[in-house]
Amino acid sequence: MNRHTVIIAAFSYIEEVYSKKMNIINRRAFLKLLSFCGLALVRRSEAAKIGYSAGKFPDRQTLSIYLDTLIPADITPSATELKIDELLTLKADRNRAYATLLTQGCNWLDQQARNRSQQSFKLLPENERIAIIASAESGDPRSLASRFYFASRNDAFFHYYAHPKSQTCLTNAGTPQPLGYPDHNKAPQENTTQCL
Repeated sequence: MNRHTVIIAAFSYIEEVYSKKMNIINRRAFLKLLSFCGLALVRRSEAAKIGYSAGKFPDRQTLSIYLDTLIPADITPSATELKIDELLTLKADRNRAYATLLTQGCNWLDQQARNRSQQSFKLLPENERIAIIASAESGDPRSLASRFYFASRNDAFFHYYAHPKSQTCLTNAGTPQPLGYPDHNKAPQENTTQCL
């Protein structure tokens, strides 16, 4: 709901109250009007505070490097090769709270990197990036860093392991759902892929 919609709804509500109550506004109607206006102002200031507007995620490179540190390429593709970063930013475009969390989390990663070596997170060597991510994982569960780490990791793993290209090392002929195991009636074969 944008600001203009809220204002129009508030004015139409006032007009309705005046027509029904013979130009007398009661306390309940007045409080509803204040809450409508307050909601519009809070939502606007919230968006301005984080500097985020739909469709413009602030630092996608930091998010991409972070995800590739969580899920690096080996014999399976990395997170960005499967476009997991795009899926997370798509979710952020639809969910303002998630966008705020990703924005503040990426800012936290950059701040931690600058505290360690005076450069941004995306320029750090992998071992230092891993150390920063490990501190977010082991930190206070109520902290921004921990909430960012667990929310983004869970979403990244969900999307990554749902992608068929992430399952190249599995010896089964396909996912068990919705059709079941297509080769259930055959004897197991020796794993010939180079997974380990």
